[in-house]
Amino acid sequence: MKSTITLSLISLVFVAGCQHQPQLTESPDADANINLQQDITDAVDKKDFRLLSTSTRLPQFPGLDHSLYQEHKALCGANYISGTGDLKRRTDDPRIREQLMRYMKQYNVQMLAKCVEQKR
Repeated sequence: MKSTITLSLISLVFVAGCQHQPQLTESPDADANINLQQDITDAVDKKDFRLLSTSTRLPQFPGLDHSLYQEHKALCGANYISGTGDLKRRTDDPRIREQLMRYMKQYNVQMLAKCVEQKR
């Protein structure tokens, strides 16, 4: 699961360096949604309900209430995603970071529901 999510996130990060920029401008939501749903399905099949966390000084689960971070972490676990830290370099493409954050938000909202359902 971690490798699947990592590969998906890495592919988002490296799209900026590729010649295939249309992925960023031509219906990125449709392609990302397909990968998102597959990543969630794969994780649930492996019983890996960890939420995607930023790797900042004050980590958070994008898309979820920041004040409940510790509760969500205790319930579901955390998968810290590299490249989501506090440091932003001039060479970083802000569009890639936006896509990554959007992906993490959607993933966390859906995975939290599955985690809570599983823990009942």
